[in-house]
This record gives sequence, structure tokens and C-alpha cells, in this order.
Amino acid sequence: MLGRQRSGMAGLAGGIRDPRAEFWSSPETWPEDSTSYIFAGRAITTYGDKHFGVGAIAQAAQVKLVFDLPTHLTLYTDRDEILRGLELLRVADGQQSMPYGYGFFATEPHFPTASEWERARALASEASKASFREFAPFGHSVSVLANAARDALIKTATCSRQGGKMVDEPWDFWNYPHRWLFLDCCKIEAPGIAARSYAKEWRWIYFERASFDAFLNAPPSGDVRAPASTDELEGQKVIRKRGAPQRYDWGGFERELLRRFKSGELPDSIADIAKVMAEWCQEEWGGEPSDGYLRKKITELHGSMKVSEKYAD
Repeated sequence: MLGRQRSGMAGLAGGIRDPRAEFWSSPETWPEDSTSYIFAGRAITTYGDKHFGVGAIAQAAQVKLVFDLPTHLTLYTDRDEILRGLELLRVADGQQSMPYGYGFFATEPHFPTASEWERARALASEASKASFREFAPFGHSVSVLANAARDALIKTATCSRQGGKMVDEPWDFWNYPHRWLFLDCCKIEAPGIAARSYAKEWRWIYFERASFDAFLNAPPSGDVRAPASTDELEGQKVIRKRGAPQRYDWGGFERELLRRFKSGELPDSIADIAKVMAEWCQEEWGGEPSDGYLRKKITELHGSMKVSEKYAD
């Protein structure tokens, strides 16, 4: 068997269409602006038109990002990653591409040799650098506007996809660490608004027009049209490879569980631990995962903590 099977096939050419590309290729489907608010998609486009040229944002936003291949190739490497490496080699050697749906699995591909994998990694690295350079106008514009919202230079609001009343929302409502990725499609989904009365739906993100115009027309602090720095592009790679923002902050959950474990505050049974941690989830997140999933997560983490304690110096 070739590598570890991973659910989903979006990692290769011919996979599922990126929601970001779908969104930015269809501006006619976007919601309308209001007198006092501009839809985030149009705000990002307006900023990009000014600093990178008309049409630059729509083009950059639809770039398919390519990521580096794993450094080490083992029997546990994701199958999709191995197939992606083999596909890069095929194309580089002038062979016909074989995307999913056209007999890719008619025969089992061979496991790459060490030299083949190094060559595939070099090809992936070059493709990754090129894709992020093309993506830079969009990634940079989104980061700039998200930081402006964070610093209260631009006020933000949300509105139901069915329309209705605009609700002023501070930046930390949707823009906490890395949640600015929601600007890829300019909407906040239910996980981010779990504590609100309208938590059963997703909502469009808007910028207050007056504060956005003031920010847009303010004297630039530097050459915003300059190519993104290597550090900025690498930062985008790291963040975006993690995927869409998670519904819950499991890092914070793990830290709290570890704190309680070390202080002896945890009950004896997994069921009881799940109850007290569910209360913590409600306080911190305004919602909680299902009891079954919470127990599974706690079992994994609690087991690791007990093993670490046993073998600690």
C-alpha cells in the first residue's frame, strides 16, 4: 500500500475547487453594500486596486497555493503527498498529467526512491514559492486590513446572509489569532458566533465605510506595493497550511487540562472530567463540542499526560 491514506483528495490537481477561488471568481453573488457599510470583499478589492493595480486582487485570490512536500518520506507519509510528488515528477518529465477521475488509481503508483523524492521536493519548493509570490497582493492586502481592524482603525460589522440589520462587531469577534483567514471568503461561520442569538447561521463581514475610507486615503507609511518579504510569505505558508480556522481553540483547551492535571483538580473518571471541561468550554467559547467528541479528546490528552508524568525525571 502506498503511504497512509488521508481523507479527501483536494491536495492534487483536479481536486475539490478552493472556496476562496470560487468566491473571488463570482463577485456578482456578493451581498450589496449599504449607505454606511461596504462589504469586505469590495473593500479588499478597492484597497488592492489602489495599491497593486485594477484586477490584481481578483487574480491573486484565485491562485492555487502549493505547499512544500514533507522532508522525510516514510511508510506513514500521507498518500496524497506521495502522489503529489509523483505527479510533479511526471509533469517535469513531459509525461501526461493524471489527475483524479482519469484512471489515477488504475495501477498502484510506485513508492519514490530517495533521489526521486529529493527531486520532487525541489520541484514542489519552486512551485510553492511561485504560487505565494502570485498570491502576495491578496495575502498582503488582507493582512493589512485585518491589522487595521485589530487596531480599531477600521470598524467592522456583520450581517445575516438573508439580509436585515447590520450588527457592529469589534475586530476580536472574528479576527482573533489567524481568524483573519475568514476574509478569504468574507464571512464568519457559526463556530465564531456560538454565543450569539444568531449562532445557527453564517454572516457576511462588512467594514464601516467612513473608517475604511479614512484608512484607504491616509498617507501610506511605506511602499505597500513592494513585493512581500520572505518572512511574510513564509508566515502565510505556515498559517495557511494549517487549513481553515478551527471551530474551537484546542491549544487553550489542552493547556487548561494540563494545568488542572498538574494541580490535581481533575476528577477520576473521563466522564466527570468531560463534565467539568464542558463547563470551561461554555465559559471560554460560549459553546461546547459534543460529549462524545469531548470524551475522545480528553482520553487522548489525559493518557499522554499520565505517560509523561510516569517517565518524568
